[in-house]
Parts: sequence; structure tokens; C-alpha cells
Amino acid sequence: MTSSTHSSDTGVPSPNGPAAIAHDVFNLLTVLYGHQDDLEGLPPGLSERGHLIASAKGIVSRLEEIGRLLVALSHAQKQG
Repeated sequence: MTSSTHSSDTGVPSPNGPAAIAHDVFNLLTVLYGHQDDLEGLPPGLSERGHLIASAKGIVSRLEEIGRLLVALSHAQKQG
């Protein structure tokens, strides 16, 4: 088993495991935080606005939780 995989877009070896996945999750969160601002800027009369904002907030909340769990798992693996 190897300790790295190749990123499909760059061909550069990248680490795998919980820490790498957590890093990717937090990168996705950064993008989603920016798009939440875009959603907040939608016209108040748009019927889907409330649903879109609530869905985005739910996704962000769940990804934050997953990221924290992955970081904790990574730390546990390093200590064990």
C-alpha cells in the first residue's frame, strides 16, 4: 500500500488519509462560505431563496462536523 496518491489535475503526489480529507473538506467550506454570501444577496421575493439559504447552511454545518471528526481521527491515528 502506498502513502500517497496522485492528484488527477496536477499529477503531483498528495497525501491520503483523514488529515488530507479534512483539508479538502475545509477547502470546500471556504468555497461554500463565499456562496452563502451570494445566496444572501438573492432578491427577497425569490421563492426559492429561503430554501437555498437553509440548504447551504445545513450543508456547511454538516461539513464542519465532518471536518472536525476527520481531524480528531487523524490526531488519534498519530498518537496510536
